[in-house]
Amino acid sequence: DGDKQLGLGEKVKVLELGSGSGQHAVTICERNRDTIHWQPTDVSDLCVDSINRRTKFFNVIKSSDPKTINGNCNEAFKFDVLYYERNMSVEHGPLEQKWRAVDVMVAMNVIQYAPFRFVENMFRCANEVVKPFGTLFLYGPFRVEGVLSRDQEMADVNLRKLSAKFGIRDLEDVVAIAGEHMFQLELKFDLDGENIAVVFRKTPIKMMQADIEDAGKAAKEGEEEGGEEEDKRKIRGSMRERLKSSMKNIRNIGSMFRKTGKGSSF
Repeated sequence: DGDKQLGLGEKVKVLELGSGSGQHAVTICERNRDTIHWQPTDVSDLCVDSINRRTKFFNVIKSSDPKTINGNCNEAFKFDVLYYERNMSVEHGPLEQKWRAVDVMVAMNVIQYAPFRFVENMFRCANEVVKPFGTLFLYGPFRVEGVLSRDQEMADVNLRKLSAKFGIRDLEDVVAIAGEHMFQLELKFDLDGENIAVVFRKTPIKMMQADIEDAGKAAKEGEEEGGEEEDKRKIRGSMRERLKSSMKNIRNIGSMFRKTGKGSSF
């Protein structure tokens, strides 16, 4: 089956924010045809058109055309996280139900070109659409422990000239926002000296507490004696399986970006 991959079952579903020209979608989909199912989005109609032209040209777009019927990149659509509530509404939102349960959300070289509210809404959106134990992947320049390189300082000045709301973000601020929406920092690694990749995982702790509380309520409502402990054992077993799946996805993300070549197209 073309939608199966070794070790992970179905293809990893990836939702990209701010896809721009579509270079990331093409590069990653070309080199991960059997493991990735990609959904590009952008706030610009021009970019959406560019993405669809590019993915069609490189035969990665999924369509009825015999050449691309097995493509692993959906047609791009317009999506703006800044207007999260409107975009996510069932009536008006462009995200189909199947894209409200993704394994990975990515935003590459995006958050420095948007107001900080974008970061807040991005994690709110991720909390809704990313599966339990799924991941959010960010790539770009960050201020780490308050420090920027000389080149990053120049880039930050230029960004703020474009808009006072733009700028290189403090990683600590992003981590704090992530924590408010059930995501915790999982991995951080340098890709090309000036930019870093950051992986957040949907935090299991609160979900485990909620599951155990629900199990306790069920036990109190008439479960047979010992049922509560049995429920807890089942929950712990389920948590371990979800965590194993999450770690496989994280390893797959690392492999996915190593395949693109260090710094290539980023």
